Amino acid sequence: VSTNERIGRIQAYVELHCGEKISVSDLAKNANMSVSNFNRLFTKEVGASPKNYLNSVRLNKSLNLLRRNDFSVSEIAVQCGFSSLSHFSAAFHKEYNMSPSEYREKYNL
Repeated sequence: VSTNERIGRIQAYVELHCGEKISVSDLAKNANMSVSNFNRLFTKEVGASPKNYLNSVRLNKSLNLLRRNDFSVSEIAVQCGFSSLSHFSAAFHKEYNMSPSEYREKYNL
């Protein structure tokens, strides 16, 4: 299996399972690589560290869920794999410069 295929499989796994508890060491193990080699290769191939990529996937998923009005912000945090509402809110604000609730108000159709 080529390196690109391994990284592609890991990306697909992250996108499917982003709501679950995922560690970089688990991803490296799934790619049959050491953590340091996995971090280096993933960052080279994807342009973001595995941790930042996972966070980005989780935040993108949250955007879609926030546009729907059937889940609370707390429920969305859990569904997207954040360890707490405060962690989700801080990550969201850092990325989008607004709270999840402000985003929902601004973009909810």
